[in-house]
Amino acid sequence: MGALLRLLKALMGRGGTRRPPARPPAQGQGAAPRACASNCRRLPRPALRPLRRHDLCGARGNNDRTRTDRTSMFDNTVDVASDMAEMNAGNFTPAGDNVVVNGRTYGMHAETGRTYPISGPGIHQFSRGEHQFLKKLNEVGREGAMQFGRNLPGLSDEAMDRVLRLWEMC
Repeated sequence: MGALLRLLKALMGRGGTRRPPARPPAQGQGAAPRACASNCRRLPRPALRPLRRHDLCGARGNNDRTRTDRTSMFDNTVDVASDMAEMNAGNFTPAGDNVVVNGRTYGMHAETGRTYPISGPGIHQFSRGEHQFLKKLNEVGREGAMQFGRNLPGLSDEAMDRVLRLWEMC
């Protein structure tokens, strides 16, 4: 106990003058965003990565916030971090209330900056039943999800096959 008190006193005696090392800003998995040369655009807030429920390989759990009949999800071929960096650097094309970057259309909640995928390469539309089936695949695996899917009203065998093909990419 005495050693712990001496350590705490020694640390507190420095007066907080030592700062942690600076961390480089995260740029995502891909290359650094291109510098915006002309026609730079600004977003109302910095773009934040879409929530996990939009990630084909990461959607799990009981998400009561899924209120829509359709959910758009991105697969693992999409470098979302790079898309967010491009948006924040001003390298996007406005499309009404949405933005297009790297051929993909994203919507944004203006009050938070949270983005969500809409369409484009690597983005897929799922019905509510398909989304529930996919979440079950990510949680319990193929066998348990197949049993769940057969008992899910409104989910056809074709829809289950489509979701399985995409899920196998994870």
